[in-house]
Amino acid sequence: MKFSYSEYLKKVINMKVKRKFREFEKLLRLVNWEITLKGREILKKFNASNTHLLCMSSIFFEKQENAGADITMGELSKKIDMSFSAATGIVDKLVLNGLIIRKRSARDRRKVIINLSEKGEQLIKEVIQTRQEYLQGVCRRIPDLE
Repeated sequence: MKFSYSEYLKKVINMKVKRKFREFEKLLRLVNWEITLKGREILKKFNASNTHLLCMSSIFFEKQENAGADITMGELSKKIDMSFSAATGIVDKLVLNGLIIRKRSARDRRKVIINLSEKGEQLIKEVIQTRQEYLQGVCRRIPDLE
């Protein structure tokens, strides 16, 4: 079976594109791993885990997107895809570490409202800043994908 020059060119280009995407995917995996390691270094200073960071960042970003919104334990457990009891256990530890403040809703005493403490907000901001600085460095080293 004979291929025309244009068909051959398409196959060669397709192979090069696939190779670039494989390289890019590998780079993304490496960057993700490096970000995870950098984040763990910061979390150790605050006696927090990746799961703690997930809870705190969910609260942080929800507050940024919906200023003044109250976040309940039920809403948090849905956001982080954990059972209510598991989320409560994590929040208990975060309260003990001074990273989250928990209070009852003034309107409905059955609801528990959670917010980041100043220390918790400081931790999230430090993690975000460190990640952004790291990503900027990585992006400067990425060759143009032509």
